[in-house]
Amino acid sequence: MSEKGKISKVLFSPLIRRSSVADKIAYVAILTALSVVSNSFLEFKFLDNQYSFTIFFSTIIGVFLGPILGFSACFLGDVIGYFINSSGLPYMPWVGLSTGFFAFLAGFILGNVSEKKPKVVVIR
Repeated sequence: MSEKGKISKVLFSPLIRRSSVADKIAYVAILTALSVVSNSFLEFKFLDNQYSFTIFFSTIIGVFLGPILGFSACFLGDVIGYFINSSGLPYMPWVGLSTGFFAFLAGFILGNVSEKKPKVVVIR
C-alpha cells in the first residue's frame, strides 16, 4: 500500500473512503446539521449546571466521518449553532475547537471500527 493510501486510511473513515463525491458532501452536510441541532437545542439547565449532548454527537460524527471531516463538521456546527442560539453572548472559539477535537480524536482512535479487523492507533 502506498504512503498516500495509508494516510487516507487513518484520516478518513471507511464510509467516506468508499463513497462517491456527492455522497461525501451529503454525509458531511447531514452530520453538520446534527451538530448544529445538538449545539443549539439539545441542552438543558438544572440549577446552576448546564447539560448538553454536544460531546456525544461530536464523538459519533468523528467515528462516521473520520478525524478531518469530523473536526470540520463539528467546528462548523458550533459556529452555525452560535448564530442560531447565541443568547446575546460573545462567540467563544475554544468551544468549537474542543468539540472539533473530540470528533478528531474519536475518528482517529475509532475510525476503523467498521472494518473486519478493528484497529487502534498507538503512537510511540
